[in-house]
Amino acid sequence: MTSMHQLGTDSIHSFKQKLPMFEASIHDPDTLKEIYRYTFGYAKNKGQKCMDVEVACEIWNMLLANSFPLTVQFVDFLREADPVRVINKDQWSNFFEFVSSVSDDLIDYDETSAWPVLFDEFVAWKREHR
Repeated sequence: MTSMHQLGTDSIHSFKQKLPMFEASIHDPDTLKEIYRYTFGYAKNKGQKCMDVEVACEIWNMLLANSFPLTVQFVDFLREADPVRVINKDQWSNFFEFVSSVSDDLIDYDETSAWPVLFDEFVAWKREHR
């Protein structure tokens, strides 16, 4: 109720009128990054430190695939190669930086950087499948 009041909505109809505002906010890089950071704690199972791979894949597809095409390829890698069963917080946190800073052809991927090993495995897999 508090959130609805803060939004100035008092019905489903008035809430639906706010949807374009929410959709536009996802295109703001700072807002998207904030939403992304929040999502890990929200989506993982209570009491666990990791998120199931399938849950992570679905969230990545919903939040990042339209803005960062490398996301789709990474999800394909996770589903085909099946290298891990869960995504830990370090992998989750670094993924946003990875897809937003590395080009889709991976030409600028620096293997000496401190990326999680899973990303190195993805790069090797992608280069094999070119």
